[in-house]
Amino acid sequence: MTFQLGENSALLKPVQVGDTVAANRIFMAPLTRTRAEADATPSELAATYYAQRASAGLIISEATAVSRGANGAYGNTPGIYTDRHQQRWAEIANAVHAEGGRMFVQLWHVGRMAHPDISGVETVGPSPVAAQLSAHTPEGKKPLPVPRALTPDEIAAIVDDFRAAARRAIDAGMDGVEIHSANGYLLHEFLSDVVNQRTDVYGGSAQNRARFTAEVVEAVAAEIGPQRVGLRISPGNGAGDMREIDDVSAYDALLCRIASLDIAYLHLLIQPSQPAFATLRTQWAGTLLLNTPRDVDSDFAELENLADWGVISAAVVGRAFLANPDLLLRLRAGAPLNEPDATTFYAAGPRGYTDYPTLTESVTSPSA
Repeated sequence: MTFQLGENSALLKPVQVGDTVAANRIFMAPLTRTRAEADATPSELAATYYAQRASAGLIISEATAVSRGANGAYGNTPGIYTDRHQQRWAEIANAVHAEGGRMFVQLWHVGRMAHPDISGVETVGPSPVAAQLSAHTPEGKKPLPVPRALTPDEIAAIVDDFRAAARRAIDAGMDGVEIHSANGYLLHEFLSDVVNQRTDVYGGSAQNRARFTAEVVEAVAAEIGPQRVGLRISPGNGAGDMREIDDVSAYDALLCRIASLDIAYLHLLIQPSQPAFATLRTQWAGTLLLNTPRDVDSDFAELENLADWGVISAAVVGRAFLANPDLLLRLRAGAPLNEPDATTFYAAGPRGYTDYPTLTESVTSPSA
């Protein structure tokens, strides 16, 4: 597949993202790679992997746990809650900056998507409503358990976990953080009018369902400054067995509550054709990032049009960046793109991670 960006394409122009100036508007999406060490420290190869892709206007890291209890959906996913984690993220930040790149760390809590055989702790969520899915545990596939509903005090503690993790990210030299409130994980679960069956101040009305995510955004913004904070949401996204009857009201309430903070960006994972996109886009006055659920890597023409028309501030691209560390160079030249090797997405080691060839290298595909 080939596509050449127009010479005057908005996607090639710089954009201000909070305190960060992105050199272009093609950003690298957060991509779970399951290559972290057993204690959730990012892999030693992670600095190389991200530095190879530093030509992205902004790199958004793979989802990163804010506490030991926040992990557990997959094995070998990273965290940022210990000194060792922070040191490795500092190495990654230094490597990306040395190549002229900019990077935010995506912060998450997986909520009801965790399995105790992976996390080592009890699975929690907004309500005792299990995701009808299985987890790949060390002993094989097992159904996800019914989560225990979090108490208000536990919710407050998780808000503080996000705040502390954000501080660690900035102290490690990262340009900012993205709060993950999408894809069926904990914050998204609270936004849902189906999964969230609470009757306290964190459930029921749209404003109450938006409260947890809003409190996280507010706490992180107070800790590191709003111009270093991004937020990702995915209205109507069914990932993680997520269900929503109303995919607008809670998100509308959320954006209304945090509007005055003036955070760095809103990252929407959504189809532009969804009615929710038009509603939320109209409401959001700040920088807007778009990542669509389908294979956006093969539709740069639409992304370019949306940017040229001013509908989006930047396009967030996943698999194309995974397989093409020099994606910007290839798009400028109209050169063929490497195809991603799905068998290596969640494998260990460098294969399908740091060995995708650039245009200047002689090989044309990852080594066998």
